Amino acid sequence: MVLDGDSITDFWQQAGAGVWQKHFGAIKTADFAIAGDGVQSVLWRLRNGELKGQDPKLIMLLIGTNNFNQNPQDVANGIKLLLNEYETQCPDAHILLLGIFPRVGATDWIAKVNPILATYDDGKRVTYLDIGPKFLQPDGTFSKENMPDTVHPSPKGYEIWPKPSSPLSTSISRQSPHQQMHQHRCLHLRNSPFRASHGGWRG
Repeated sequence: MVLDGDSITDFWQQAGAGVWQKHFGAIKTADFAIAGDGVQSVLWRLRNGELKGQDPKLIMLLIGTNNFNQNPQDVANGIKLLLNEYETQCPDAHILLLGIFPRVGATDWIAKVNPILATYDDGKRVTYLDIGPKFLQPDGTFSKENMPDTVHPSPKGYEIWPKPSSPLSTSISRQSPHQQMHQHRCLHLRNSPFRASHGGWRG
């Protein structure tokens, strides 16, 4: 499995490390996510060899919060370009596209982007899943227990991600435990040459 995105996914190896080991420790995983990255940064990485040598069965993508306040349609179009790259470069992979998580001040913007992302679910290779509301209180306000800084999940927040009843957990469990992507169970690419931001997704 390949994980990609920004700090929310990057921090699986920090705040979420214990949760990941508990639920998914046996899965061969490469975490390419980089804190601070936006859609354009991930696209640059994909077009410059990030996935070279990879043959994942599942790709989980969560990206877009760092593009907050940019044109919603432009951001969604950029994410569509990412999906196209994954489909071309990883022909055996199923792509799990997560809706952008809640963040303070971005509710209206996210409400414009995520419905567009939902249309990318084709019932075949791309599955869209919005688990963002699960991080909030029943009245829609932020839970300090789940998201102390209103952007990044806490360890308790990361527990929400892999609940056995969630579609995400089901998708991951379908992957063969013998899938060999790396010699390490969870390879976090701290020293990757791609740990820098690069701009421009249009054209």
